[in-house]
Amino acid sequence: MLPNGMDHPLGSLCQAWLNLMHIAEDDKEERFGRYAKEAMMFFDGDHNAMWSREYSAGRGGYLDAKAPESVKPMFLSSTNKVSEIVQLFLPRLIARDPHAQVSLPDRENINPAALGNVQDPMFVQQYQQMMQQAMQKRAQQEAHADIRMRLLNWLQVEGRKKVEAREAMTEALVKGESPLWTEMYNPPGSKLRYPKSFFDSVDNLLKDPDARKRSDMKWVARKCTHSIWEVAREYGIDPKILRGTGETKRSSAFIGTRHGSASDKKNGTSNDTITYYKIYSKCGLGGRLQTYSNGEEKLKEALEDFGDYCFLVIAPGVNFPLNMPPGTQPEEVKDKVQWPIPFWTDGGWPFESIGFTNKPNDVWFISIVKPAIGELRFINWAMSHLATKVAQAGTILAIKESAGEEFEKQFMERHGPYTVMKIKEITGQLRDNVEVFNLQAFNGELIQVVQMAMEQFDKRTGLIELLYGVSSGPNARSAAESNDRSANATIRVTDMHDRTEDWLSNIFRNEMVAASWNLEGKDIAGPVGELSAHIWDTQMRTQSFDSVVRDFTYRIEAGSAAKPNKQAQQAQLERLGQIIMPAVQQAMQMGNVDPFNAYVTDYGKAYDIDAQPYLLPPPQMMDEQPVGMGQDPDDPQYDEDDDDPQYDEE
Repeated sequence: MLPNGMDHPLGSLCQAWLNLMHIAEDDKEERFGRYAKEAMMFFDGDHNAMWSREYSAGRGGYLDAKAPESVKPMFLSSTNKVSEIVQLFLPRLIARDPHAQVSLPDRENINPAALGNVQDPMFVQQYQQMMQQAMQKRAQQEAHADIRMRLLNWLQVEGRKKVEAREAMTEALVKGESPLWTEMYNPPGSKLRYPKSFFDSVDNLLKDPDARKRSDMKWVARKCTHSIWEVAREYGIDPKILRGTGETKRSSAFIGTRHGSASDKKNGTSNDTITYYKIYSKCGLGGRLQTYSNGEEKLKEALEDFGDYCFLVIAPGVNFPLNMPPGTQPEEVKDKVQWPIPFWTDGGWPFESIGFTNKPNDVWFISIVKPAIGELRFINWAMSHLATKVAQAGTILAIKESAGEEFEKQFMERHGPYTVMKIKEITGQLRDNVEVFNLQAFNGELIQVVQMAMEQFDKRTGLIELLYGVSSGPNARSAAESNDRSANATIRVTDMHDRTEDWLSNIFRNEMVAASWNLEGKDIAGPVGELSAHIWDTQMRTQSFDSVVRDFTYRIEAGSAAKPNKQAQQAQLERLGQIIMPAVQQAMQMGNVDPFNAYVTDYGKAYDIDAQPYLLPPPQMMDEQPVGMGQDPDDPQYDEDDDDPQYDEE
């Protein structure tokens, strides 16, 4: 029943989806969540979090449940190796705002002989027309690609992509995975709107628990928690019929000052936030769910009319979809249950996740901390015991009780690294009253064991010597050996950088899909210019949406977000220039400046230089030559001895 007493025809469907959400949350916790929490504990938890009984002797802990407390050292510490992972890898992967480079398919290079008889004048004429049409189409495509590239690069800066990406990257390095969600954004107080990719913790991401590959997922969901008034305003719902599931600190502060607040907290009437799920389905609105079986076959058949790709917003305690509140007209339903942006056209989702270690037959990534968790536990265990040994490395003084309180007080009032013990009997001289026990000397082999464990952790996670800027062992005997060492040492960093580029490239694609679906020329005139906005409206928006998704490949420019690859690109261009420059100079002498301009353009991008002022203009065509040049000498007005044939005297 609805809070206002009305039944809703989709009430049972909402409950079926909620049941599936709970199943997905339990499945995620088992396969991913508990390991992500453990890694985050070592990154941002209390320094003694590892020593809590709940963790040490709990499920997957390192102590037996019956282990005594005596195994715990006096000094409880945590060596934060996980923090080193973030601090060393993050700057290498995201160092600046990413740069989008829109590339076209390669030009067709077809020999005319493959199309027809090159000796036939009619074919030659047809071939020339075909080439002219191809050149015109290519020029149009290049203009469209340039507009898309400039728009995407503006979105990176305006949307603060580096900030969002670094948030996600930090979480991915620790927990194993993190998404960026692409939505339309309207800045407060502005009429401007544009696609923006937001970071939202992987804790709020749910995936189809029946899928074993990401490509097989039939639905995903985003768990959200917002104020009731915000949700009511977004979906056009009377806030009085929404049931709160949580309470903000802001609400607690105000409620605590009035009479009856304790009763409100107990019965939940003080709750001012609501938790809900945004579900993106590729398996229909829900009629195909196995849990949805209550005999409403006619309703199931009606749900099939909405197709495979549906959008649903549900909340616990609310007996209707939030995106189809009471009062929704039948003709409005189909639009309301469609994805806000059809990312499914390219097989995608409204988010793109970054992860660095795949798990076979699983939709979740693995944290790079997880394979090294054994070494990490031992390092913390050993370092804490070593610290305890250092703290206990003083001298023990044994004083007989009969020596008197004054005698004992002289020792107790002094400060030093020793412990005083009292014993019963005393005989003989003073030296017979006091016994000194020197503890065992510190064993250096213990440090070697800890260092070995740290080396194993570094190998597991990639915290190699090159990342720290130091090296050990014998020097390389040749440049080739040095290059091999460097390549082997950075192979994991290179793979992580490639994954980061792929991730950002997919986000660019999502942002361009969102822009093509939602924006008009007036929306992009500011970032790209009035002429480009005109082309956007008259040419680009008139194309089929399918061509927008698949005609162009959006890739991040190598080295633009990570500095090391930028340097590699510069070195590659330098070597390439030594090889091609003789041929480029020869082409320039023949009037072809395209190879030179292409090289200068790439060179400028590699060094962050505007190459436009250095580009050479194409040579003038024959029809652009000044009057008098290239005229037929048989022309009666032509006089080879006269600079001006128009005034040739007879």
